[in-house]
Amino acid sequence: MEALPESADRSMKNDKNDSVRVIFGQDMVAKLASLNYFLVGAGAIGCEVLKNWSLIGLGEKASGGKILVTDMDRIEKSNLSRQLLFRSSDIGHAKSTRAALAAQQLNPSIHVEGVEKRVGADSEDVFDDKFWSSLDGVCTALDNVDARLYVDSKCLFHHKPLLESGTLGTKGNTQVVVPRLTEHYGATRDPPEKSIPVCTLKNFPNKIEHTLQWARDWFFDGVEIIARC
Repeated sequence: MEALPESADRSMKNDKNDSVRVIFGQDMVAKLASLNYFLVGAGAIGCEVLKNWSLIGLGEKASGGKILVTDMDRIEKSNLSRQLLFRSSDIGHAKSTRAALAAQQLNPSIHVEGVEKRVGADSEDVFDDKFWSSLDGVCTALDNVDARLYVDSKCLFHHKPLLESGTLGTKGNTQVVVPRLTEHYGATRDPPEKSIPVCTLKNFPNKIEHTLQWARDWFFDGVEIIARC
């Protein structure tokens, strides 16, 4: 109830935005349409977030809004059971671009773009200060603590709201970070990761333990195949 405006124009217009309009009013519909948001990660959580954004009309092209989604991972068959924007025909393609395409099909009015870029110190020539300053907000959908801390630090520096969310195995969390009002994600550190995210192993191994784990996985896969024979 605290999120509802005291007075708002809730008259229905028989369009796709009526579900938002009758609750939050026309001003909120217009504000959502004009937002410029950055989604980091297009896996299970990212697909859900992007689906929801498209259905509420966030980032519509006619209103000057935009959604940029980035993910360096590629779609595998195992992803189809929990990443609802992907189909069998998407296997082998980039998650970010295919998720953006699916969201565009859900709502042709939104302006959404997918890129294959890791968000980190090595991509600051792309995601520079000008880029972060231009955003209205950021959402993380990651399974990598280091990447989450990096994005949090950028949002903290540029005073951008952050919807922090992530999974690791069967565990998950969400945190709403409002500049100058709430605690930020990095203020309370998660414990060190006991396992290494699969996407990190396959696409961006950057520590010696990543290569060791990759070798162990290959070795035990081979042992299992031999045992079956």
